[in-house]
Amino acid sequence: GELERSGADEAAAGRNALAATRLWWASSLSGDLADRERRLLGACAQSLLTMQPAWSAKLRHQVEDCAPGSLRSCVLGILDMMAGRLPSAEAHLTQAWREALSEPTADSVAVLAGTFLANITLWHGRGAETVEIARRTLALGGLDPTTTDFTRAVLATGRLWDQGPSAALKDLSHLPADSSAVRNDSLDTLATRGVLRLFLGKLPAARADLRTVAQRDRQGAGSKLGPLTLSLLSVVQYLAGEWDESEPTADQALAVAGAHDQLFGDAAARFAAVCVRAGRGEWDSAQRHIDDLTRLARTLGASTEIVYSALAGATLAQARADFPAMLRALRPLLDDPADPRASTPDPLGVPPDPPGGPSSAAGGFRLRFKPFWLWQQSLLVEALTGCGLLDSAERALRDLREGFDGTGYLGVVTARLAGLLAEAQGRPRDALVIYRQALAAVAGADADADAAPFHRARLEHAYGRLLLATGSTSRRDAATWLNTAHGRFSALRAAPFVRRCDADLAASGLTAPDDAPSQLLSLTERELSVAYVIAGGRTNQEAAAELYVSQKTIEYHLSHIYAKLGISSRRHLADALRTREGGSGTVRPVP
Repeated sequence: GELERSGADEAAAGRNALAATRLWWASSLSGDLADRERRLLGACAQSLLTMQPAWSAKLRHQVEDCAPGSLRSCVLGILDMMAGRLPSAEAHLTQAWREALSEPTADSVAVLAGTFLANITLWHGRGAETVEIARRTLALGGLDPTTTDFTRAVLATGRLWDQGPSAALKDLSHLPADSSAVRNDSLDTLATRGVLRLFLGKLPAARADLRTVAQRDRQGAGSKLGPLTLSLLSVVQYLAGEWDESEPTADQALAVAGAHDQLFGDAAARFAAVCVRAGRGEWDSAQRHIDDLTRLARTLGASTEIVYSALAGATLAQARADFPAMLRALRPLLDDPADPRASTPDPLGVPPDPPGGPSSAAGGFRLRFKPFWLWQQSLLVEALTGCGLLDSAERALRDLREGFDGTGYLGVVTARLAGLLAEAQGRPRDALVIYRQALAAVAGADADADAAPFHRARLEHAYGRLLLATGSTSRRDAATWLNTAHGRFSALRAAPFVRRCDADLAASGLTAPDDAPSQLLSLTERELSVAYVIAGGRTNQEAAAELYVSQKTIEYHLSHIYAKLGISSRRHLADALRTREGGSGTVRPVP
């Protein structure tokens, strides 16, 4: 009895792992069968609240041998959910939820079942249903502070799927504006706020929230949304131009999800991993992650996996400038992915440009999922324009403009898309005005406006290319914009986009300047790591200790680095890396 009471106290304080251990000990010492089963099921339930199912999964046969009841159904449902058996999980949890609500003494089971049932409905994109289940669960009370916060995060995410991110943010108004002031028992709602801000294009605010949660988790806070936090922090870093940080953050998210056996964190991590790899032209690596995402989406049939899989495929196709492939990748996100009016197959493999006006929901290319809607919509506009489906592209662009408040990096994205559409419609002069005004606005804005150098470079590239094509200015002025874009792409090591800049310059008899940092593209990841450490002022011996290699290995890599960059000193190396960082006074190390 004493161990069980101690376990209950730990559970009430949110120390779920310790509560599970105490209840497991109590179960092992129980002589009465009913007591043993109750304590066993309680131990499994507390363990599962840590979102690490491995321990409880080993006890599944013992759970199945327990007498039928709402707690047994609840534990089996959570185990099924974390193993990806979603239909079975929903059946078990629905049964537990209904039974517990009808039992006056089973409130604790009802709140547990409700918390995880809301996750199931959320996984399937049933936002309104998620909000209602989470609301009723919170009204019952009895959850520990961290699980209460997790359920509030689920409610806000349900609102996202139902009404969009702006509406969902209102559910998180209890959080302090300063992310560093948020307590550890509110990290899941803080992570959710960061995700919603990302979806709205507010990169600095999103980064602050997500980075705070990631840092607290590294210190042992143990939020329930750990892998998802890392995954979407990686996406923020990608958009903010911090590609060397984004890639290892995505890899860390995959490692954490794997170590915790968290299937529901896997899709976001793989999508994050695709972003930088696609941008750098690492086609095979990106495709492997997309293949894994496709398998996940087909196996689970969940809306979240469908969104991440489609976005990843479209992002890779965008990097390849393959517009039909972009549209094919986005097709699962459309309200009417297979247009029934298509009597003749399109040779491009995309739906036809439908007739009808802007209000024709069935005829237009309308997206059906709210998460990452602005990103989805921007990809859709680009794909439709590239495929020559200009009426649909114009409607989609209008929807995109109406869907955000005009601030942040999405203003640059929208301007580039508007210019591309104007070009495709035979209005190059209008396109030049659009590009020029957008670049002037960015140049006159504060530092946060440059938070997305990749998208700014794409706008600069489009402007420079069109200036050359129309002869609207001197070749030198046009080349200035292409070289600026070239420098930004090179700093990111965005090889496919660097090559397109090179091609546009070469077509007009121009070349990128000799000191452009594109030579850094030839360095391997290990060489780049050595370069940053050495440029940071370390001796060969210090660099060897920091990178866990021999001093001879450092010397070997340095000789290759100098040869590839055509330099002969550490000072020249530091200068080259500062150029890569956009001219800042310090050289930032590779994590």
